[in-house]
Amino acid sequence: IRRPPRATLLPYTTPFRSNGGKGPNDPALADPLNDLATVYLRIGRFEDARKLVDRAQSLLNPAVHWQALVLARVETNKAWRAYAWGETGLADKWFSDARDLLQKNDAADSLDMAEVLNDLGLVMEDGNDAIQAQGRRLLYRAWELRRQLAGDLSPECEESLSNLGMNLLFHGDSPDDLQLAIASLHKALDVAQKLWGPDHPETAMALANVAMADQMLQQTDKAADEIRQALPITTKAFGPLSLDRPSELQVLGTILQSQEKFPEAEAAFKEAVTIKESV
Repeated sequence: IRRPPRATLLPYTTPFRSNGGKGPNDPALADPLNDLATVYLRIGRFEDARKLVDRAQSLLNPAVHWQALVLARVETNKAWRAYAWGETGLADKWFSDARDLLQKNDAADSLDMAEVLNDLGLVMEDGNDAIQAQGRRLLYRAWELRRQLAGDLSPECEESLSNLGMNLLFHGDSPDDLQLAIASLHKALDVAQKLWGPDHPETAMALANVAMADQMLQQTDKAADEIRQALPITTKAFGPLSLDRPSELQVLGTILQSQEKFPEAEAAFKEAVTIKESV
C-alpha cells in the first residue's frame, strides 16, 4: 500500500541561512517551501506539493555545501510524490540522487540519510526477489540508524518498524519472517500509542497495519475491531477524502468479505474507489 510521507520535521542538519536578502530568490526559502510541500503530500495535495518542490529546487546550488544538504531533502519529497503516484522508476532515481548528495556532503550518518535509505527500501519492494532482498537490507540499515540517532521511542523508529513489518508480511520467505512481521507491526503500534496517544492518525495507520496482518492470520474478529478503531480517527484528523482512508477501507472490505457480509464489503470497496478517483 502506497502512502504519502509523514509530516515529521526532522532536526535540521544545517543552520538556517540567508545569502543577503535575495527576496524570492533567496536559497534559504527552500527549506520552508519543502516543509510545506511535505504537509501537502501528507494530505494529498500533490499538485501544490509539486509546485513548491520545483520552486525550492530552483533556488539551490548543489555546489554549496549547506544548499546541497537541503537539496537532498527536496529531492526526497520530489521522489515521494512520484512514489505516491506509482512512478517507482522516477522515485528510485530521485531517492538515489538524494542519497548521493548526502554521501558527497558528509551526511552519511544522519536522519536524512536514514530517511532516504528507508525510502529506497520501499521502492525496491516492486522488484524481483534479489532487489526485494536488497531493499529489506536498506530498511534494516535505516532502522539501525534511526535507533542510533533518534532512539527507539521516536517517530522515525516507529515508521521503520512499520515498513519492516509490512515488507516481511508480504515478501517474507519463511514462517519465522511472518512471526517477525507480526512482532514488528505490534511494536510499531505500541510506539505510536506511546508517542501520540490512542486518537492520533499515526496510531490509526499502525492499527490498520496490524489489522491487515491479523486478517492474513485469519484472526478476523480481532482485525475487524482494529480497523474499526482506525477509521474514525483518520476521518476526524484528515476528513472523508484522506488518502489514508482507501487503504483502511480495503482492509475493512476484505474482512467483511471473509465474513460473507457482501453488501457491507461492497460498500467499503466502493467508498475506497470513490476517494481515490476524487483525489
